[in-house]
Amino acid sequence: MLFISYYLRGDQNLAFNHWIKSQDVTGGNVEQLQSIYDQSGWDGVASRIISDNSKLPMVRAQMSMILNDHQKAIDYLEVMASQKMGILLLNGPFWKPLNGEPRYQALLKKIGLPMPK
Repeated sequence: MLFISYYLRGDQNLAFNHWIKSQDVTGGNVEQLQSIYDQSGWDGVASRIISDNSKLPMVRAQMSMILNDHQKAIDYLEVMASQKMGILLLNGPFWKPLNGEPRYQALLKKIGLPMPK
């Protein structure tokens, strides 16, 4: 997802603009999320998305990473693995903060992805 590249570069506004375009949200939700972002930045948006049980676990894992809640991110990734959902690019730079986490390492091993270096 392009928003991750912008987020990692530190361009929060551009990251948000690309993220909001990629979401399956309509009218009022876009306005509501924009308002939350304007008031609270990514932290506010991430908290709102995580609380929305209709969002896919990958989206919630990404938002947990934005909040630096690594254990919660791993929780959502484990849900994805248990439901046989596709897990892509889990050893990319966005997930690097998880590299030292034993649960993350076990998850990568379980789904057959190489350990990050």
